[in-house]
Amino acid sequence: FFFDNDSTGLLLRLLASVVYHSEWIIKIGNENPGHEFQAIPLLQHPQLLESLKEKVTINPTNSMPRPTGIPPHVSQINMLQKVLNLCANTLKAVEEFFSQFNDKMSEALNKIFEERAIENGQLTRAGMEDLLLKFQQNIRQDVQEQIEAITNLGIGPDATTDDATDGILKILIFLL
Repeated sequence: FFFDNDSTGLLLRLLASVVYHSEWIIKIGNENPGHEFQAIPLLQHPQLLESLKEKVTINPTNSMPRPTGIPPHVSQINMLQKVLNLCANTLKAVEEFFSQFNDKMSEALNKIFEERAIENGQLTRAGMEDLLLKFQQNIRQDVQEQIEAITNLGIGPDATTDDATDGILKILIFLL
């Protein structure tokens, strides 16, 4: 673009780009009051813009054998954006994996240690908790059965001393 500090080539391409995309630029400026596009002097002169549109083409000419297309940096920016999105999605997936990994790994290791300890006849915390829970359930069941047995023997708030003595003897016999 620059030859001996002459930016004419660059400015010609810039002018051609503004003319070619003028409808879109004007649309954006109209949709957004105060937008910088409204300050482009060329767009304020419709007759000049129309005469330039006749000269701007994407068809090959002697001075430009083929359209220049999208500058390489634009496609590189698009590719970089895709890579950035891919990296962000990958990071999110890895963070989710590791947030669940610790819990699942701990559960798996605890299960393995419990199974191995049980196989080797060792008492573990979880095993002890299970034993105590079963013991507590058995005691509750036994107490409930004793309460039902006492209730069935007729010892209640209206019972006499003789009834209570008979009931206690029956309970002792029942327990033995």
